[in-house]
Amino acid sequence: MTVERLRSDPAFAEAFFDSYAASRLPLQLTVLRYIEGLSQGVLSKKLGMKQAYLSRLEHETGDHLVSQYERAAKVLKARLVLVPSLARLQPRKKVTK
Repeated sequence: MTVERLRSDPAFAEAFFDSYAASRLPLQLTVLRYIEGLSQGVLSKKLGMKQAYLSRLEHETGDHLVSQYERAAKVLKARLVLVPSLARLQPRKKVTK
């Protein structure tokens, strides 16, 4: 997966975000961090936490407070939402001037 393909291929982006919405928060956090081009070290500093703690937040077996994911989402310019299983997510369309 490349960030450029998400931006340039609407069909791929739609399928990706449908799958993404169904994934667990740790994986979503990891993907968003990757899309934003941040390392765990950089993101952990922005969040004011140790890199080891961020690593645990990104680990599938962890059980953490939702507030920790909300903090990370805010830094990553995202938000947490509950998406009905029958809903479809679509990426924003580019606004042309």
